[in-house]
Amino acid sequence: LSLDSARLADQPYEVSNDQTILSLSDGRHLLINNNEGKVLQSWAMSAPSSCQPLITPTAFIFGLKNGEIVQIKRTNNANQP
Repeated sequence: LSLDSARLADQPYEVSNDQTILSLSDGRHLLINNNEGKVLQSWAMSAPSSCQPLITPTAFIFGLKNGEIVQIKRTNNANQP
């Protein structure tokens, strides 16, 4: 998994046993399949996360370091719990 020139902005956030969210210093957030190292989803946000996202059955809710709150609708596919 290449992060280009970005680095991790915080610790990885576990979504499930096989999925993790990474918050990068450039504001990108990646949903990763832990078993394959594959990016399942990617979101470009205005800043890195300031804390662990709230994970609901329908959304990921991020608090960003610049004070913004961002809600991302979860997609329903075979790779997502």
